[in-house]
Amino acid sequence: MSHPGLLDILSRSPGLRRAIEDIDAGKTPVLFTGAQGYAKLATVASVLAKLRRPGILVMPNPDEAVTAKRDLSDLMGADKVLLFPAREVMPFETHGNRESLWMRISTLAKLNSPQGDGFLVVMPATALVRKLMSRERFCQGCRTIKVGAPLSPEELVSKLVSLGYEREFSVETRGQVALRGGILDVFPPSSEAPYRLEFAFDEVVSIRSFDPETQVSADQVIQVFMTPAVDYLEEQSEGMESPKDGDGGTVLDYVRGRGLLVVDGYERCRDAITEFEKIGAEIASARMVAGTMGRKEASIYLPSGHVAGILQRSHMMLSLIPRMDTAVSLGDVVESDTTTQVGFSGRWADLSTELRELLAQKRRVLILAGNKDRQSLLAKWLERQEIWALTLDSILEPPREGLVTLALGSGENGFNCDSLGLSVFTETEVYGRTVVRQKKAKKSRPTLDWRQLSAGDYVVHATHGIGQFMGLATMTVNEVTRDYLHLRYAGTDALYVPIDQVDAVERYVGPEGKPPTLQKLGTGDWQKIKAKVKGSVEDLARKLLVLEAKRKSRRGFAFSPDTPWQRQFEDAFEYEDTSDQATATEEIKADMELPVPMDRLLCGDVGYGKTEVAMRCAFKAAMDGKQVAVLVPTTILAEQHYATFSRRFYDYPVSIQCLSRFRSSAEQKKIVRDVEAGAVDIIIGTHRLLSKDVKFKDVGLLVIDEEHRFGVAQKERIKQISQTCDVLTLTATPIPRTLNMAMSGIRDISVIETPPEGRFPVETYVVAANPSLVSQAIRREMRRGGQIFYVYNRVYSIARVFQRVQALVPEARITVAHGKMREHELSATMQDFLQGRYDVLISTTIIESGLDLPNVNTLIVEDADRLGLAQLYQLRGRVGRSNRIAYAYFTYRSDRSMTFVAEERLNALRDFTTMGSGFKLAMRDMEIRGAGNLIGGEQHGFMTLVGYEMYVSLLDKAVRSLRGQKEEKVERILATIDLPCDAYLPESYVESPKERYALYKTIAGAYDTDILLETEEQLKDRYGTLPPPALSLLKVAHLRLIAGRIGITQISLVQDDLTFGRAHLNMKVEVPHLFPGDRLPALYKAYPGLEIDRRLNLLKLTLPKADATSLDIALTLAKRLSTGE
Repeated sequence: MSHPGLLDILSRSPGLRRAIEDIDAGKTPVLFTGAQGYAKLATVASVLAKLRRPGILVMPNPDEAVTAKRDLSDLMGADKVLLFPAREVMPFETHGNRESLWMRISTLAKLNSPQGDGFLVVMPATALVRKLMSRERFCQGCRTIKVGAPLSPEELVSKLVSLGYEREFSVETRGQVALRGGILDVFPPSSEAPYRLEFAFDEVVSIRSFDPETQVSADQVIQVFMTPAVDYLEEQSEGMESPKDGDGGTVLDYVRGRGLLVVDGYERCRDAITEFEKIGAEIASARMVAGTMGRKEASIYLPSGHVAGILQRSHMMLSLIPRMDTAVSLGDVVESDTTTQVGFSGRWADLSTELRELLAQKRRVLILAGNKDRQSLLAKWLERQEIWALTLDSILEPPREGLVTLALGSGENGFNCDSLGLSVFTETEVYGRTVVRQKKAKKSRPTLDWRQLSAGDYVVHATHGIGQFMGLATMTVNEVTRDYLHLRYAGTDALYVPIDQVDAVERYVGPEGKPPTLQKLGTGDWQKIKAKVKGSVEDLARKLLVLEAKRKSRRGFAFSPDTPWQRQFEDAFEYEDTSDQATATEEIKADMELPVPMDRLLCGDVGYGKTEVAMRCAFKAAMDGKQVAVLVPTTILAEQHYATFSRRFYDYPVSIQCLSRFRSSAEQKKIVRDVEAGAVDIIIGTHRLLSKDVKFKDVGLLVIDEEHRFGVAQKERIKQISQTCDVLTLTATPIPRTLNMAMSGIRDISVIETPPEGRFPVETYVVAANPSLVSQAIRREMRRGGQIFYVYNRVYSIARVFQRVQALVPEARITVAHGKMREHELSATMQDFLQGRYDVLISTTIIESGLDLPNVNTLIVEDADRLGLAQLYQLRGRVGRSNRIAYAYFTYRSDRSMTFVAEERLNALRDFTTMGSGFKLAMRDMEIRGAGNLIGGEQHGFMTLVGYEMYVSLLDKAVRSLRGQKEEKVERILATIDLPCDAYLPESYVESPKERYALYKTIAGAYDTDILLETEEQLKDRYGTLPPPALSLLKVAHLRLIAGRIGITQISLVQDDLTFGRAHLNMKVEVPHLFPGDRLPALYKAYPGLEIDRRLNLLKLTLPKADATSLDIALTLAKRLSTGE
């Protein structure tokens, strides 16, 4: 999408034509005044298009740069506009945002490409401050590697590491490289996918892209382009010139040809650079005194005066008013011909009248719609108004006179240009807000089980019970080398489990993180425990089925199908639905239309749109005349939901009220009366909603937000209300009991995993409390105009924390909020913070649930080890709700011991920082806290005895059995293979023990030969040609699988004649009805020594000698018995 026709007609306006002539004649800088918003950016695009020159646009701050990049991409084409972000928000950030670095490197690489003279680079002013390596040095660090190129993999890795790449075992993110034998994986910062280079000696024989999540190769390519993984090198790199004085360049050095420099708001840009330098000087001085920074590290930024001089020499400056710093010598001052467009904000009749008048004046009218759906709706509306419109994606020719042109675009405000007879409307004028387009994000899926085994973990063996995993052990027994799982049991007992039986071992998951009791081998205790637990599980299964039957036997209300109003309400959402959001909405509405009461859990990460889904369901209920109760855990969240619901339902005849302690006693009584009388359609409230005096006339839907915040008494009241109405539970971190019920099929679940566009994962740090860290984190956020949450969860001493933080950051405006404050005082404090009157809010965990404050992007939690995992995750979810990088610091006191459970929780939080990890964190919490008590307290002890995995497996089997359902898959016969061959993954082939264990688990658990073939391909792909022991391992797995299918339980080799080396291959047939005995006669000729001993149920084959070929012979024989070929 691009709009060259709009840019062409704009360039004909008198003011812009004069500015273009001045720039072309060298009368610069030109101060262009009066243009705002979309008109200003269209002016920049029009100048560049007319002069056919590349350019750089410098914006005052990062947010304005992102918006400018979006709108300019619509005007010029997304492939023509590049964003060059600042590396960090604060100078000398230790943990800078890596995504910003990759974006910078990608932009530099594109500017160096053959098409590098046709780009417009958009950047914030502070992105100019950090030094870049010279263009020549960057080009030296770039290289294209083709198939067939002579190249040493070791030398390539060494070169890449010197260019900033990190050497890892597996490549998962940009800037990483891994070498495993003759396989080199690399993820260049400028690439969309990583690449796998396969070497034969010192030659590249193939290059493939691969998925960093599954590590599976995708497409063959003939070449790969690699860039440096840093944008500035202080030290000399191999094969590159050493740094010279003045080597610190800027992005201007990379723009080829006669590049234009355009500065938007020179004085604001200059002030941003000066402030950045001032803060940097303070930080550098403190660190140099402390000895943590040297002079070289302190010199990575250009002086502010130097950068200001670059801006003064720009070709064009944009300003709202004709005023400029006296230090700037202007070439000309030109006033824009554009004026701001009038807004209609949904007043359709007025908009129709305005459009008719404009068309009557033969003006060119352009309306920009945010997406295809909105464009279609507007086209239908114009057709109903009998206003003829031309619908286009891109405007290739200038808009026609006397006609409405309806195109796609994301401008935030329109404009008029009377000299051209042009009127441009955006969605801001039409609807009162813009629609944000969502990118269809790929769903991520974990590659290996995220609960990987480590030495010291407790495990459950299906036959021998609970032991402790001590690691993988490579052992040679009877001249045969294999890998074994070393399990420690009670006393001095030990068990070595062959890797072909590793699927019999599961990780032990029990409550409260307490170590379980290890079993004593050979006593029979484990079988007694399993029988005892099985009996209790069957009782529980009966109770669960009774509960489910009761719920399904109750008669609920079947809601009507969607009405036109429903579709209109959903279309009015200011964002495009993500795929998961749309799916969840349809699933819930389908449940509502059934005559059985709904009980569904909607699990989605913070900020993923759960509230919007709930509002759509509430609208559906209200349209059928049913009342909706929305239950939230805190007063503040109730008020925020009330504001959100009121805004979304503004255009519809739906009565919404909020019942919380922010309402006076008289107001509460009136609301309660109105609810009972049916005068309130949607009631939003806290625990107050569960009071006995609150009675509903006809409740149809109960929405529970953050269920884990309600206690037992409240949940009993919820059960009473929800006897016949539909229930929808919203949560980002489902409590383990809730999650377990949903996963066990007792409760329906919908999951939203697709993140919104432009949302970054929260940068999470678990660190010891440090006053310097607190002050730097607060100042960094204030520096970018943001706000800070500081959580301290003890009311009695929160005043001392206020004094301490105020002393650390005297310039910060700080306020305090906690649950013991009076209603009006707490409400006023939150409103003041929301409106930006304070920089820092020190509070208890009352901010934990659901608050949506996009300007708050730094969170500091004191004594984080005292909080639960769900609380910590919810707290982190309060930041990172905009397109800014957010930071979360969970601090603990280093002088105080931490419990095992607290340490586990903080580690889990640090590990799961990716978008959408709330579901995984809930599962981790299930491990830490235990799966909880589904119905009765007696089950808690049984789960402890056998672990969560086995308990749930037994429960699932019991439920299926009582329902009369067949097993999903027939229990496999696990054949024992005892043949003289080395079958294992050598450490020299797969170095990581965790990777080896995961691969053993996959191979042993394979129920299909296709899985084994796929695993073989993955091994070749990731690690290169399989060594003989690895090939034998896969052959053994194939043989074990085939043998089990034909009733053979054991295959062994017995040496009969030591002199001549003759031996018998014995196959034990213990499941005769599966054994294909009718195929034996056809095999006697091919295998002369083949015979069947029916007394011993033994198939024997005489072999000339006992060696490794017996495995191939056994596999071939088993295949022919299985297929009959």
